[in-house]
Amino acid sequence: MNLKPLALGLCTAALALASLTACASSAASFDAHTALDELLHQVQYDGALLDISDNAPFYFTGLPDGTAVTMYTTQGTSSDQVILFQAKGKEDVPAIETQVQTYLDSLAQQAVNYTPEEVPKIKDALVYTNDVYVLLCITEDTAAARELLP
Repeated sequence: MNLKPLALGLCTAALALASLTACASSAASFDAHTALDELLHQVQYDGALLDISDNAPFYFTGLPDGTAVTMYTTQGTSSDQVILFQAKGKEDVPAIETQVQTYLDSLAQQAVNYTPEEVPKIKDALVYTNDVYVLLCITEDTAAARELLP
């Protein structure tokens, strides 16, 4: 019996399994709360960010049931914000992304009338999705924010 083809097949299968496992672990290794913390502490904002998570339901009235929102924003006229949405399931993520885009459009429209210098920052906002998480980051330093995310 020739063992070379069998050994080659087993090695190929083991390599394929290792590759799939590596892909699965890299996708599962995203820690949204660590990413949020890094965005809060390693990116420049126009003021101190305050946790207003308790008020998030007033800003996002159409989110799917069970969506958790952690929301930080600056006081005053700056539009700088970092918001983490955690969907109950992947099927809810598109609805959250739609809510985020509606929110950004509304924020930009308000800024046109009151703080037009904020409009480019809002239009360049970082919206990042990974699994059941959607992160929104509005800052002048969008490039630094992008570098922190996988």
